[in-house]
Amino acid sequence: MMNYKLNANHIFVQEDDLMKIISFADDEFSPSKFLILQKAAASNESERAMSMDKIHIQIEDESRSSYGGISAVRLSGENLVLSLDQEARLVLQIEGDVEIGVDRSHHNFESAVLELKRMCQSDGVEFSP
Repeated sequence: MMNYKLNANHIFVQEDDLMKIISFADDEFSPSKFLILQKAAASNESERAMSMDKIHIQIEDESRSSYGGISAVRLSGENLVLSLDQEARLVLQIEGDVEIGVDRSHHNFESAVLELKRMCQSDGVEFSP
């Protein structure tokens, strides 16, 4: 089973009153591989009924996106691994998990990990630093 692998030379974190966004890309200005994680600050009953209150994950384009589906996140050395359930793998069109090579010295690394940990906690997703 092949994991989706991304070497993140660029890490972006944005948080406002409505949305938290974390993105990892192979290049800041013209990425060929990227992953975006988003989580709304609040959700209504109908959004919760459709699981739209869960972490939204997108790989490379809108057709490869899903709400929820992340079963665990772990930081292992220079890799951030997102374990996905079978349904998310089908929607995201990948066979295995998401493996992101990260540079721990990147200026946004610590804030990305902190925001991702918060997202996981609010969704009940296991996070292993």
